[in-house]
Amino acid sequence: MQTSYRTLFIGIPLLLSLVACGGSDSSDTTEGGNQDASLSNLEVAGVPLDQIFQSNQRDYTGSAGFLHSAINITATANDPGATVSIDGVIVDSGAESPAISLDEGINEIVIVITSSGGTVETYILTVDRATISEFAEQSYIKASNVGEFHQFSASVAIDDDTVVVGAPNQDNSSGAVYVFTRDTFGWNQQAMLKASNAANRDKFGTSVAIDGDTIVVGTTSKDIGSNDVIVNAGAAYVFTRNGNTWTQEVMLTASNAVSNDAFGTSIDISGDTLVVSSVRFGQDGTVTGSVYVFTRNGATWTERTVLNGGTPQLNAFGISIAISDDTIVVGDSYDSSNTGGTGNLNFSGAIYVFTGSGANWTEQAFLKASNAGSSDGLGSSVAISGDTVVAGARFGNSNAGAAYVFNRNNNVWAEQSILTASNAGSGDGFGTRVAINGDTVVIGSPDHTHLGATDSGVAYVFIRTDGSWIERSLLSASNFESSDGFGSSVAIHDNTLVVGATGEDSNGTGDPGDNSVTAAGAAYIWGKPID
Repeated sequence: MQTSYRTLFIGIPLLLSLVACGGSDSSDTTEGGNQDASLSNLEVAGVPLDQIFQSNQRDYTGSAGFLHSAINITATANDPGATVSIDGVIVDSGAESPAISLDEGINEIVIVITSSGGTVETYILTVDRATISEFAEQSYIKASNVGEFHQFSASVAIDDDTVVVGAPNQDNSSGAVYVFTRDTFGWNQQAMLKASNAANRDKFGTSVAIDGDTIVVGTTSKDIGSNDVIVNAGAAYVFTRNGNTWTQEVMLTASNAVSNDAFGTSIDISGDTLVVSSVRFGQDGTVTGSVYVFTRNGATWTERTVLNGGTPQLNAFGISIAISDDTIVVGDSYDSSNTGGTGNLNFSGAIYVFTGSGANWTEQAFLKASNAGSSDGLGSSVAISGDTVVAGARFGNSNAGAAYVFNRNNNVWAEQSILTASNAGSGDGFGTRVAINGDTVVIGSPDHTHLGATDSGVAYVFIRTDGSWIERSLLSASNFESSDGFGSSVAIHDNTLVVGATGEDSNGTGDPGDNSVTAAGAAYIWGKPID
């Protein structure tokens, strides 16, 4: 997921199931009904609790990272006829509560169970959410074989404790991808991935995505076919992990590949479904795009369908893509229709939403910005988490950049918010890359001038509370300098986010002040500091 998740920072909260050990006998009833007001099961999404659920314990504690701004709780009563109240809201026994917002610091959530016989039991869940001051740069990572103009971090992705970083300009632009994993001591390089048939200027690592033990890598300039006659057609490579070893599983190409297709422009994966875009910029000024859907059966990947949209010969359909379960989001930053979907509003941009599975996908929505303007480029980046889509318009907001949040309710999509930087400046590139995880959005602004350092770049963290999005943090590299491009890629998973800086110049020896390797690139990992 590009993430982004998946193509990114795509993610599903950890579901911790706590089952009662030796709970009360639910068969203990009287004429008034079941007298047992205890719980048989408690599930908390996203918060690891400090205690194991027990039938005689009523108080529980847990902690959440700063990026975790809300939780959902499922309480199952021993009495099927009991009334369950979670944070003052009545829910069915065994049903998930609505999202409960978490303030920074201590949050006390009260769960009241009233049996059908009228007895009452109260459970207290205390959640300590980290404050903004505890959210910090956790790690600064470089390639093991750092080199000039490698542009390490041109693409990034994260899932759980694994980060993937693309360096498409490495080794005469054949490209490489680096895998880092987290343990109790920090982040360490686990692997460097190369295509089995790597060739100069392939651009392996232009795009990356990860889901569990599967990584997908886009290679936009790969020549394919007999004797490589289909020039710059592009390819996608799938790698799988067994233990700590990554192995190339397959190289995928478009069934209708032609020269200059740039298959692999954007890429994302969700389970056994993979989406790969192909955006072709013709020398005659035409631009066309398509999105290919592949599914996996065992170790076999099969192209199932091709999605298209926009006006033929003048659209960048697929310049960005993202997938979450049964929903695919496609950005087309060249779309020139107005907010009603007709007329002419040059390069205002648009978003397509498809739903389905396998070979059957249907367009569910065509989204435009409510304040669409010419050359805004909505869709230059997209990300999805559940029923929420965020899309960048890097030339919107008077060329400072903007991002738009769309939310789905009963299969109807509507614009929820327009996000802009609190310190926006013309040419900042806000929205160049976006990532979302639940109620947290991260937006890269790689051309922002931070504290006088031209194009050093920053990233912004927005948190959603009660339907409103608020800018909560501005992130910059600890060693920021001009032309670093911090924010040129972003990804997020749970309480960890990754920000790329493709222009960072340090030599990788651990001295961030040594700028002897021009545009080597670096990635920064943010989260709760490792103890």
